[in-house]
Amino acid sequence: EERDRVEQEATKQAAMVPLTVMRKALQVLQMAHTVARKGNENSITDAGVAGLMGLAAVEGAGYNVRINLTSLTDAETVASMKEEAQSLAKEAREVAEKIRQLVEEKL
Repeated sequence: EERDRVEQEATKQAAMVPLTVMRKALQVLQMAHTVARKGNENSITDAGVAGLMGLAAVEGAGYNVRINLTSLTDAETVASMKEEAQSLAKEAREVAEKIRQLVEEKL
């Protein structure tokens, strides 16, 4: 029915927004990693805080992706979006850990 289709499309879009946030926050993490490696040593803790906040953004947006996927009936879309969210979160955790290690080494 038309109403169901519209609701499903709205729910898909509701999951896409935080998925986009995850992508952007991962980019922030990657930039913070560059700053931690190459930036002024006096700003290492700023890079560390950016790493913590970037990871929190990825993880929080991931929660929102997952909650919206519970209402989607298109199994292929659910699987694809869930896989991307898991991949982004995994990479974000790895980058955040590299940042943390650099911060700890320089303190």
